[in-house]
Amino acid sequence: MLKNVVAQFISSFQYLDSKGNRKALWYEFWYSDVTKERFTNTTLTKKIEQAAQECCNKLNALSTQYAEESFALHQEEFFNIIITALSTVQILRFDSGTIKTENYQQGQHHILKRSLHPKQEGLFETMLINGLTSVLKKYPALSPALEQKILIIKEARPEPFTLLLETMKIHQYGKFFSVDGEPKTINDVPQTVHEKLFSNNI
Repeated sequence: MLKNVVAQFISSFQYLDSKGNRKALWYEFWYSDVTKERFTNTTLTKKIEQAAQECCNKLNALSTQYAEESFALHQEEFFNIIITALSTVQILRFDSGTIKTENYQQGQHHILKRSLHPKQEGLFETMLINGLTSVLKKYPALSPALEQKILIIKEARPEPFTLLLETMKIHQYGKFFSVDGEPKTINDVPQTVHEKLFSNNI
């Protein structure tokens, strides 16, 4: 039943503690408040906590509404809630990312590349996969759908987002510049993340 699957997932998706905060990793228990501010992005963490709580709230609401019904009838809604949460978190990681510029030569071309590098994946993504893996172990009959979703989530790790790719070629008549596609901004990230996660009919 749907309610059993949701309960199993939430019990293993242990990103939040009883107070709704991200669970501290073993080495963080010794951090003072000042140390936490220095070594962790507390603003990003707070936003991810909200995304995790919203994910759990939506799953619980789905479970309450269709408690006694088959999981198969609502698996698309179940997975959409989870993938939407992942999409939100990936966008947040880009928002807190770093812009890097590279200059390199490729044959006779000089390349200027500017990319937005997202914050590295962390506990949220790990716990998301843990939750689905736990459901898979508890209910092996659901393996075809769950294995596919787990694989897609693992392969959908955010990669640096190219903002600008400019090529310069020097020849006898001077310099020739060209730009690969339209320059992009951070505002283009959400659509790219969404398309990557939902393009496989998750």
